[in-house]
Amino acid sequence: MKKILLIEENKVVSSSLKFLLDNSGYTIKTAKDGKEGLRILSDDYFDLTIIELKLPVINGTMLISMISESPFLKKRANKIFVMTSNSTEEMLEQMFEMGADDYLKKPFSATEFLMRTKKLLN
Repeated sequence: MKKILLIEENKVVSSSLKFLLDNSGYTIKTAKDGKEGLRILSDDYFDLTIIELKLPVINGTMLISMISESPFLKKRANKIFVMTSNSTEEMLEQMFEMGADDYLKKPFSATEFLMRTKKLLN
């Protein structure tokens, strides 16, 4: 069973995505901020790490940078899927340069989210 770490501060979004992923057969762990996400990544391995860019404590951009600079964390995070409501061309380019594998702009449909997740995990 594939393991996913979901790092999202919005409780409604987090629980909705967790529900979708649980019902699709994935094992999910959630974190409410970048610091908690970093702690979880330090302790476990994931097939996919989903990161919202607007996070408290350690924001998503900084978290992705920390992951990409650490071979240990990069191996733990495996693939990185970015979610954001505000994105510029430069920001997205920077995310890909730092190691993001895909992104999805909010709001998005459940179908689109699951399709992209499945693609990243295959």
